[in-house]
Amino acid sequence: LPARKRLRQINWDEIELDVPEAEMTAEKERRIAYRKAAENVHKYLKAVDNLKLPPNPLDELLNELGGPSKVAELTGRKVRQVQYEDEETGNKYVRIERRKGTKSFERVNIEEKQAFQSGEKY
Repeated sequence: LPARKRLRQINWDEIELDVPEAEMTAEKERRIAYRKAAENVHKYLKAVDNLKLPPNPLDELLNELGGPSKVAELTGRKVRQVQYEDEETGNKYVRIERRKGTKSFERVNIEEKQAFQSGEKY
């Protein structure tokens, strides 16, 4: 088999949109369509980033009561949103964390229940 020519990789926003009709090829049409689609995706992602959505009620309650180190959670969820505060700036931010347990995930609820019953957690 003949060696394939390696194409130069370019960013989507480097694709030229103003191609004269005389220079238009199927490949250039494909690239222009790709750039327009990428621009739309980029626009939607920016819009989603700018949404001011309310926090997840369960995670908000968990954070208000002291966070995962103080509150037993018996929901079966694999991940949760935990609120942290940057001690230097005082800014609060949310991080998505996997639920932690000493054993497998299947035992996390059992460990949480034991921590609640022993008074280690609320």
